[in-house]
Amino acid sequence: VSATARPGSADLAAMAAAMTARGAAGGDPHVAWTPELVGWRYFSPTGPACVLIGAPGASPWAIISCGVRNGVSVARLMEYEEEGDPSFVKTVLRAARGLGASLLLGYTTEERMKARLLAAGWRLKKDPPSSFVLGAPTLSVGAAAADLGFEAIVTKVVA
Repeated sequence: VSATARPGSADLAAMAAAMTARGAAGGDPHVAWTPELVGWRYFSPTGPACVLIGAPGASPWAIISCGVRNGVSVARLMEYEEEGDPSFVKTVLRAARGLGASLLLGYTTEERMKARLLAAGWRLKKDPPSSFVLGAPTLSVGAAAADLGFEAIVTKVVA
């Protein structure tokens, strides 16, 4: 499987299209991804270290962020599209281990992604974190959305 920290413009465009479509599928507020936003959020040379695994538009793909937290080498699943290959998450796990990660973490508000990860053997955290969004409509967000300003979230304005 391919892995890169510097995807090309075609990959950025394919990721942006897939991420926006996934968010819009439920009709809930979601991030309006563009190729520039995907590049800035995940692959900026001055940003967090992220790796694209696979090839967007051609095969399953994922983005993981790698780093050290409390002395443990961790990979964080940021985006994931298995495109009909539920075993792809095992490829992501092998890639994370190959990058030196001892632990693979992730979270989602999307029921579809939650079900796919649980089916692939992921476990829920026994004491899940609480959200900072109280009394708000359902949001279709992944790990990256919390790091963006609210102006990046597509919402319906009611006058």
